[in-house]
Amino acid sequence: MKKYCAYVLLGLAVISNAALAKEAPLVSIPTHDAFFNAIKAHCGKAFQGKVSKDNVGNTFGDAKLVMHIRKCTDSEIQIPFHVGEDASRTWILTKTGAGLMLKHDHRNEDGSFHSSTMYGGHTVDEGFPQVQSFPADVYSKALFIESGIAASTDNGLGISSIGFSIKHMPVKVQYDENPSDSTFEGGGSQGVLYSAKAGANIINLSWGSGGRSSSEQALYKNIRENYGSIVVAAAGNSNSDEFHYPSAYSSVIAVASSRFSTEFASFNDISLAGSSTFSTI
Repeated sequence: MKKYCAYVLLGLAVISNAALAKEAPLVSIPTHDAFFNAIKAHCGKAFQGKVSKDNVGNTFGDAKLVMHIRKCTDSEIQIPFHVGEDASRTWILTKTGAGLMLKHDHRNEDGSFHSSTMYGGHTVDEGFPQVQSFPADVYSKALFIESGIAASTDNGLGISSIGFSIKHMPVKVQYDENPSDSTFEGGGSQGVLYSAKAGANIINLSWGSGGRSSSEQALYKNIRENYGSIVVAAAGNSNSDEFHYPSAYSSVIAVASSRFSTEFASFNDISLAGSSTFSTI
């Protein structure tokens, strides 16, 4: 009887170990698969390119820029990037199971790791079969800050900070004795008028409510017509079809977010005055 029990227990151990040894599937979504496979289809080929825009000057000079698509597996593609005779850079595209990751393996001439290496990012959405975005990950951001590397600007790609080559003018609009009051009766619109008088070209407002004020409307009309300032205001976050002010005034541009599918995000209000609505998608 004891031998029989020992045999059964040994069999269970073998089955359990076999189950644990089986690797989990590497999951992915269609748009990520399409992007990855489109690059993988060119494995073994090389392509020459050029710098189309560089806000800090063409650091590559007249060197030939060539990418070589090599070492392709079902989950990783390595793409050495040559700048003339400099072969120190390799792009690494990896399926992670949570999306796609792009890293830059940067080496010194002797093959050792460069001080700025393995920076990159990970997809955060589905993207498109032809285009994927890789926002910088936490490691890369820390590396860039430590190395004094600023984000690229004025290159027609994405955004960096609020704008390229602009001046900021923060304006306090809340009273110390009542910090929650940023309405017209409080300091909100007074701050807008102050900004316009100070020469602000664009005034951004991230506040508002459902209350309409004729005096407030007149103020924004005056700012637009007599000071030339463009006022941009948030359309609201309560997912309501009620008018939201100051974004609903005819002299103010209302801004709301939307998804890749062009559907408005669930937390947005839509309150537009006038006949024209513009989308950045």
